[in-house]
Amino acid sequence: RPFASHGQYLAHSGSLCCIYLLLQGSAAMEFKGLMNLYNTSQVIACMIMWINTWRGGWFSEYNWLCQDVDRNPDPNSSAMLMLMTCYYFYLSKLLDFVDTIFFVIRKKNNQITNLHVIHHAIMPIYTWIGVRWIPGGQETFVALINCFIHVLMYGYYFLSSLGPWVKPYLWWKKYLTSLQMIQFIMVGSKCLLVVSGAVSCGYPREWSFVTLILMVMFYHLFNEFYKASYSASKAKQNGVKSS
Repeated sequence: RPFASHGQYLAHSGSLCCIYLLLQGSAAMEFKGLMNLYNTSQVIACMIMWINTWRGGWFSEYNWLCQDVDRNPDPNSSAMLMLMTCYYFYLSKLLDFVDTIFFVIRKKNNQITNLHVIHHAIMPIYTWIGVRWIPGGQETFVALINCFIHVLMYGYYFLSSLGPWVKPYLWWKKYLTSLQMIQFIMVGSKCLLVVSGAVSCGYPREWSFVTLILMVMFYHLFNEFYKASYSASKAKQNGVKSS
């Protein structure tokens, strides 16, 4: 019964707290080989999930404006493929906790921002609820677009770990945050269509409302991060003190 409990989430959260406390006084450690393996695994996993969200409905059967959940029990159906993709997407949000573990053991505490903590705390809960009760339909668009962005994001992490010689080719880093904000606008717009009643297909309006609230919150957090990171960096390059 893979969807029966959120105990995995609690176990991961508890483990993170223990790791953080245990490593508080230790020296920074580097695990480049392990990090490269992790980033490569994330790229492959996200690519597979992205392809399967297309195969599970978005490429052919799904309506792009509004799509209800297909609960076809046939194990060979596209509905079952989407169900399993939703489940693996949920598991990937648990795996994302490894990002925080690497930050802690490498003493990159500046990267454990409010954005990072809130985003990584909410997404496992959100995806667990979705896969437990609404495994398919409209909000699987979140997985479709998020997996694509994560392929780029973890690809960037992998490339940046190869050394200083790669840095000139990573000029597109700041556009990752922009893409993430575009993601929230796209998902939020689709949710707004359902919540407002502009479109109707039987998909739970309440869940679209929850998703809409999250998209607004995440957009605000990522926008604040973008302004703090890149506006301050640009001001520094121009010799202007950031306010």
